[in-house]
Amino acid sequence: MTWTSAEVKARLREAADADRRSRMAGLRPAGYGGSWPQTLQTPQDEWILMLARLADRSYAEAERGTAGCRPPPPGGRELDRMVEALEWLELIEDIACRRIVLAWAYRIKWRMIAAKAGLSKRTAQRVFAHGAATLAVKLSRRRPQPRHTGRPRSP
Repeated sequence: MTWTSAEVKARLREAADADRRSRMAGLRPAGYGGSWPQTLQTPQDEWILMLARLADRSYAEAERGTAGCRPPPPGGRELDRMVEALEWLELIEDIACRRIVLAWAYRIKWRMIAAKAGLSKRTAQRVFAHGAATLAVKLSRRRPQPRHTGRPRSP
């Protein structure tokens, strides 16, 4: 399959929206929970958590116009697509570029992305365009993986 930059951008936005809706609905993996505060493992985690909080705030502000209605939680197929698309970010080798692409997917404003990355707004947009194009090229080169159906294979 040949991927274009526009298709990659659409899937990343879809993944970020599904992630946001799953957190709004309180969905968590089975067995996940606890009363301990969330701890940070690396400095990158802090940056990503800050972006997620900003995205939730801006998403909530956008939703205010719909009389307080929340979007429905994502279905299983949407969650699978979300995980697949967010795993694509690992194909971007430059960490700064990966962060910018992720921030864009979560609908963070360019001014904030640029300030956090220490770049001008236009340079951040160029880095994002390069990251999206890189993903499209790498995904186009990939061979499709067979889907696991959960059933054992017959001999």
